[in-house]
Amino acid sequence: MRRSDTAMVVVMVLSGTVSALQSTLVVPLLPELPGLLRVSAEDASWLVTITLISAAASTPILGRMADMYGKRRLLLVSIGALVVGSLVCALAPNLHVMLVGRALQGCGAPLVGVGIGLLRDTLSPSRMAQAVAWMSASIGIGSALGPPAAGLLAHELGWRGVFWSSTGCGVLLLAGVLAVIPESPVRAPGRFDIAGAALLSIALTCLLLPVTKGPAWGWTSPLVATLALAGVVTAVGWAWLELRVPEALVDLRAAAQRPVALTHLAGLFAGIATLMNSLVTTQFLQLPTSANGQGLTMLQTGIAMILPGTVLVLWSPCAGLMLKRWGARASLLVGSGVLAAAYLARIPLSHSVAQVVLSSCAVSVGLSIVFTALPSLIINAVPVHQTAAANGLNGLVRTVGAAVASTSVAVVLAVSEHGTDGVGDPDAHTLYWTLLFAGMSALVAMAAAFLIPVRQRGPIVAVGAPTLCR
Repeated sequence: MRRSDTAMVVVMVLSGTVSALQSTLVVPLLPELPGLLRVSAEDASWLVTITLISAAASTPILGRMADMYGKRRLLLVSIGALVVGSLVCALAPNLHVMLVGRALQGCGAPLVGVGIGLLRDTLSPSRMAQAVAWMSASIGIGSALGPPAAGLLAHELGWRGVFWSSTGCGVLLLAGVLAVIPESPVRAPGRFDIAGAALLSIALTCLLLPVTKGPAWGWTSPLVATLALAGVVTAVGWAWLELRVPEALVDLRAAAQRPVALTHLAGLFAGIATLMNSLVTTQFLQLPTSANGQGLTMLQTGIAMILPGTVLVLWSPCAGLMLKRWGARASLLVGSGVLAAAYLARIPLSHSVAQVVLSSCAVSVGLSIVFTALPSLIINAVPVHQTAAANGLNGLVRTVGAAVASTSVAVVLAVSEHGTDGVGDPDAHTLYWTLLFAGMSALVAMAAAFLIPVRQRGPIVAVGAPTLCR
């Protein structure tokens, strides 16, 4: 790979990693923030929810804008929003200001999908496979390193230091994009679908709020039921609109084609398996020994979580080689199978720190392979001018999967804490249900991969051809 190409890939991968960090960066701080900001724990949890909703809404919208107005330009917009959001959080005097910052941080989520589209436009097919492997792995790397990085930074610099560090990283990324990233010559024709963007944002907000807040508000509460109904009605209206406008925000007809739809289905269940790894591992390590956990501190947990993230980084080149040799469909099959086996093996292997960490490393291997395969399947199934938008939609379904994973862990812990015998402590043994759920989700992703049509050899096709992949 040429030096200029290498520099571009490095900057893109770092951008994706920093973007993914934002989703889990605040998680280790949640126990401390209620006291620091003088709010309830329920109010502090909005710092996670608002970023999730912002990421879900901005990913397909900014992906479509990148295809239309330039991918480098939208990279700068996305990173700029992340920088401003991090700065706002670092200076926030109260929760309300911090929520604005966290919403802006969520706008960094489209970086991976836009980056993959830009790599497709600027690199040759022979160089693209490894570049996409690294870019895709940045999602898992950032998600895995978020909790330990936040724990270490908070221990050394205080909680505001976490956001100052994010601000600094964003500024360096802006400089890197300006210095080494070329603008893509590929543009999608037409006008931006403003109505579609507005309806999609409303639908996602109404649907994700019940999913993320259901355990706290009550699944049968009028608010949850009203939001869910409003979300479904708005989503139907949005789909009706998208099928009738000439330049839709999301090409639903293309998304409904078998290769694309099955890839999105695999992405949804892979998203569940992705976040479940860091969430469950953190709980196993931090819950007290009296609750069958390992009783580690936040700092000790952060150090322990470095190893699974490192495994994900180190396995990425191997995942790229698998992609080049076997193709994206076969890689997704193998990666999903590894994920399922690793999660199911974790059920009997969660009784010591070493078992928890090493079994999490096995999950990281599967995630690395899956992250590499998904965008390659999308690239080979859509025209070149829809690359960023299609990968953005795949990122959206993975975000929904992550929300389901987060909620399932919260529900299981709540059931454990408020059992039939009254109020007690959460028990780590109940987390076995979440491991089983993650393993079953990986099997669904594997089944979806098996059903993807086999029509072409090779992992990634030449730029511009809307074909199917192996």
